[in-house]
Amino acid sequence: MVQQPTNAMLKVDDLLVPLSTEHPCGTDLSYDPSLHELETLAHGKPETQFSEAEEPNWKQVREQSLALFGRTKDLRLAIDLLVAELEEDGFPGFACGLQLIRRLLEQYWDTLYPRLDPEFGNDPLERINLLSSITTPEGTFGDPLQILRRVRRAPLCHSPRLGSFSLSQIQAASTRPASAPEGDEPVTKGPDLALIDAGFRDSDPALLAQIDQALSSAIHELNGVSEFLDQTVGVTKSISFDGLKSVLAEAQKQVSRYLTAPETGGEGAGSRSASDNKTLMSAIPGSVQTRADVVRSLDAICSYYEDTEPSSPVLPLLRRAQQLVGKNFTEILQELAPDTVAQVKLM
Repeated sequence: MVQQPTNAMLKVDDLLVPLSTEHPCGTDLSYDPSLHELETLAHGKPETQFSEAEEPNWKQVREQSLALFGRTKDLRLAIDLLVAELEEDGFPGFACGLQLIRRLLEQYWDTLYPRLDPEFGNDPLERINLLSSITTPEGTFGDPLQILRRVRRAPLCHSPRLGSFSLSQIQAASTRPASAPEGDEPVTKGPDLALIDAGFRDSDPALLAQIDQALSSAIHELNGVSEFLDQTVGVTKSISFDGLKSVLAEAQKQVSRYLTAPETGGEGAGSRSASDNKTLMSAIPGSVQTRADVVRSLDAICSYYEDTEPSSPVLPLLRRAQQLVGKNFTEILQELAPDTVAQVKLM
């Protein structure tokens, strides 16, 4: 689950200090169990016939990555740490992780692990493949880190009352029909644009500015990596980060809309006029006026659990409750306890 930025930002300068004069990048951990343990941890547990997929413990991934940086400077560590930073500290952490990667490449290209292949003229193929994982298209087979998907789902705002919203949710809401036919359930899950808009407007402007700056920094760092690779290995062996940069640019576009909005109050972040609060409350799922609102509210709650706690037992119970909306007493009994229906009819 992606958290709000904690301000416990990655100390990039500390991670770039040479480990020794003779071996500035330390030792090669390619065959060390600790590196393989980290890789396994960062990939989580895939879905099986008998169990659901489990997200990695990103706090543990970050801690183990930082610990191993005390022994080696390895691009594999940096990429695992990049994802952990995104999941734990959102876009500010992601920007720091990209800065670490860029500076590792620039400062330690000749000695960084994994090493260049001397048998093929110092071929950088292994490093290039690792860097390609940062911008692997969503849905690609063999993409355990799923970085693009995580970037789309990272929070762009945080409302104390409405929670956080991501680019993925904005894009889903933008393609959703404004309303379903009378009596029908909503055709798709997730918050609508009105709720998302209210969430942005209820967020601390300082937080939005921090996220906006982090998105700008992330794009800047990716450009720096691209320029370095083009100059060092040549354009034909380099890679394009355009896929990731376009997602970051779209995310920044969404945030910047609320940075340029006119101020609504003079009492600092959180101040709201009566009309602002009325608009906000009308967007809150708890403000229920119709049966469709009930279904939509339950849908939004289920969406939260699917994104953050997919294995929670609350989720199937809520989905079951959603299916019961609109049924009468007898129909609900038929669903929940069919054996008692006949007895009830005799009463």
